[in-house]
Amino acid sequence: MEHAFGICFDAEYPDIGSFELFIQESLTLHQLNGDHTVEYIIKQACNRYESSVDTTSIVKIRLAWLKTSCLEVISELSQAENRQKFDHAVQALFDDNDPDSLSFCASITRTLRQFRLSGTYEAKDVIAEAYTRGVKHINAGTRIDIPLAWLRGSCLHVISELKRKQLKSDKPKFDHADCITEDVVLCDMILQEDLWALQLALKKLSKEERQLLCVRIFKGLSWQEIGESISRPNALPLSPGTARQRGSRALQKLRQHYDSIREDVQLPDTVDS
Repeated sequence: MEHAFGICFDAEYPDIGSFELFIQESLTLHQLNGDHTVEYIIKQACNRYESSVDTTSIVKIRLAWLKTSCLEVISELSQAENRQKFDHAVQALFDDNDPDSLSFCASITRTLRQFRLSGTYEAKDVIAEAYTRGVKHINAGTRIDIPLAWLRGSCLHVISELKRKQLKSDKPKFDHADCITEDVVLCDMILQEDLWALQLALKKLSKEERQLLCVRIFKGLSWQEIGESISRPNALPLSPGTARQRGSRALQKLRQHYDSIREDVQLPDTVDS
């Protein structure tokens, strides 16, 4: 049975145009604007209301309910997209012909060797455990924007836990001071490499893109404030929607540059010292 839906607008969104703009901005924020349309989101939200309707007359939907339902649809789509992206990244790591996979697995193997676990565990065992944890995080609502960076950190945690279990099993009274020191040094080295890769990735962005991310992430300005602060001389300020869209694109480019740099990054002598 098909139903005709009517939306009861309010002061916040007085017409369909203003509401559709809100949905479009939400799609952009979740990086879904290239895959799903505003019409699709609203339709999916209305369909959720259909099961409770048993009349062929026009169904009036309160805007507050529709807004909440649309955001739920977007959140679920975002989670599904994030899971798909995460699965794809992990699947690539099990391709023995992929140079990036070989590089990543080699780094995990080196870490296992540093923790004296290379004879007991393999890199792909660690990656598989990290993947399981990642899926649990995504299912719980956590977004993993940069899969390889997240996996690298998670693999380190897995290896550290395996080492502690080994020490506890083999030598319950063993002094763990040396292992703890190893953990701290290794974590510090990985953190420095992450920061250096991020710095190199930032340099690949334009001045405006870096400025957008800086004022949004570090200064916490609203998109309205950002649009006004980065407007060019003799030009109208950017609208909040345009500023948000450009910020989303800048963040996406930063992630792409980071992913391409991180695997082979080498700390300069000034950073190592």
